[in-house]
Parts: sequence; C-alpha cells; structure tokens
Amino acid sequence: MVTKPTPAEAQVNYLKYEKENLHGKIICWMFVKEIRCMAVKREHGVQYFRSLLSIMSLPFYDVAALTKLKLINRSNFKGATLFARKLKINQRIGWKDELYKP
Repeated sequence: MVTKPTPAEAQVNYLKYEKENLHGKIICWMFVKEIRCMAVKREHGVQYFRSLLSIMSLPFYDVAALTKLKLINRSNFKGATLFARKLKINQRIGWKDELYKP
C-alpha cells in the first residue's frame, strides 16, 4: 500500500512545536513558494520561518552558516535573494546594521 506524503501545511503545523528539539548542522535553506515561508534544513529536521527577518532569531553561528550556503529556490521570490545578499554583506562587514544583527 502506497501512502501519500503529508501536505506541506500539515508538516509546518507539526514542526512549529518541535523548534526546541531541532539540532544538527545546517544543510541548506530555501524559500518555499507554496506556503510562503523560509525553510532551513538541518541534519535532524527542518525549521520554518514566517518572514525573512525571523531567521535572525537563530543563534549567531547558525546565521553565519547560512551566509556560506547558497539560497535554494531564490528565483521564486526576489526578496529572498536580496535578503541572502544583505546577510552576506553584513557578515563580511561585521554585522553593523542593527536590523540584520543576529
């Protein structure tokens, strides 16, 4: 018997409650067009963020790790591309912009 995968919305609702248990190295990050949010894939799970700036709630070392990874699916949302570029610039200049400081 083949089972259908869980819809993306249901996965997000479940994983919202698992925030504290997620750990491991960040593998990639992307904009998810279907649910209009950012997702950060880790070794042991996925974190979803409603807005771009909510990613800044991650610890400093996680935000620094994101700047080293290429943003996947960036063509679906121009704001995500600009955000990724702004993060890289701020990481290079030492997080001087208060809005983008982790």
